[in-house]
Amino acid sequence: MAGASGSGKTSFLNGLSYPFNDSEYLQIGVSFKLVDCLINNEDSCLLQIWDLKVNSVLESLYPSFCQGAKGALLCFDITDRDSFNELNYWIQIIRNMAGYIPIILIGTKLDLNDQTVPNNEINEYVKKNQLNGIFFTTIEEKNHIDIFKHLLESIKFPHIYRLSIPLTEYDYDFENFLELFSECPLCNKKNHFKELKEFYFSKNPDMMRLKENLLRLVKRTKNFSNRYNMRVGIPRYKMSVGIPCCSCIKLISDVSN
Repeated sequence: MAGASGSGKTSFLNGLSYPFNDSEYLQIGVSFKLVDCLINNEDSCLLQIWDLKVNSVLESLYPSFCQGAKGALLCFDITDRDSFNELNYWIQIIRNMAGYIPIILIGTKLDLNDQTVPNNEINEYVKKNQLNGIFFTTIEEKNHIDIFKHLLESIKFPHIYRLSIPLTEYDYDFENFLELFSECPLCNKKNHFKELKEFYFSKNPDMMRLKENLLRLVKRTKNFSNRYNMRVGIPRYKMSVGIPCCSCIKLISDVSN
């Protein structure tokens, strides 16, 4: 993942609803993020995202960071002409070191309503440089899953990989589930993605029944008045619905015993 300083790369990654620990985000010229993308109901593809940091001291390392890459996300700020002009620099580095891998362009800060790079120029740039599409994002809009799905579809995997992409609405069901239950309702710490995924797709009858009841309860709470709240406790009532984290479950178990 590359782009000019202030082009929105970090905001894009931090906007993912997947739970990450701060310790996973290192500032050493390149930052790393692991993104678990569902391919179908039981398989997933783990993407390792390298976010190249704009630093004149470390710019000689950019080519080596791009070696072995299978695809690229290239960000620019649509309100900043300079960030658009800098795209050529990043494309040259990527293609010199990784060949003609898929490159997807991401125009950020669409919500600012101050676009200085017109759409026709952007579309012409994508066509001229043989890029694999353009997406526009805002801080509020969460279309990350569409971008990563498009990236997966664009990458030429060996035939042993399965590239069957699930139905969009199914993806969004799981995405919404993660957003609702990524935090423990007791200690407010992040739940582990792996455990949430195993719970959501479990074939165990008891787990499936528990998930159905939990989602039914969530749906019913939408009809509650403002004095109730799903994740943010209102001082008067302090009502919270969620899935306890591993530590809290262990604590509850120890107290019960």
